[in-house]
Amino acid sequence: MEWYKDKNDEIRTARNADFIWALLRLCPKKFGEAVIAEVLDKQAIPSWAGFNAILYPEMLIISNIGYCPMINGSSNDYSTIYTVLKYAQKISAAMGHADTVKTFDLAIYSKAKEIQWRFPDEFSIVVVRMGGFHIALNFLSLLGKKFGDSGRDDLWIKSGVYAAGSTSALMKGKSYN
Repeated sequence: MEWYKDKNDEIRTARNADFIWALLRLCPKKFGEAVIAEVLDKQAIPSWAGFNAILYPEMLIISNIGYCPMINGSSNDYSTIYTVLKYAQKISAAMGHADTVKTFDLAIYSKAKEIQWRFPDEFSIVVVRMGGFHIALNFLSLLGKKFGDSGRDDLWIKSGVYAAGSTSALMKGKSYN
């Protein structure tokens, strides 16, 4: 964890700005549902992205939203995933980005990582990541394994928060809602 230490001024400045934003957003003197609802209705401090846009107006954000061409193939085929990765690299290069970040669901992510490992030189600037939904499901699954016999599922059922079937699916990381 040597690389993570607070030796870089940019990291320290960013961390301080994030802390200031959090303090400004949590301005009420007492917390309760009514106070939080009132603050959310009358929030004067913008969202995190808006706050940083005000702090750093010289940083231009260029967005170009469009559709990628259709690929006639199954999304689970290695050749289709390879084509998507290559096309994403071309788009990133055309936009002047040094790296390419591509997000997939769990099934396609594992195959994309296999392709990246198989061709490390070809995809050295590609960051393949799993989507937030599947990360949350994996996290719930880990919680279910860690606290499986703690009686939490009984507590959820008896309190009426979840039904028996929902609780077992939640503890296995198969349910998110």
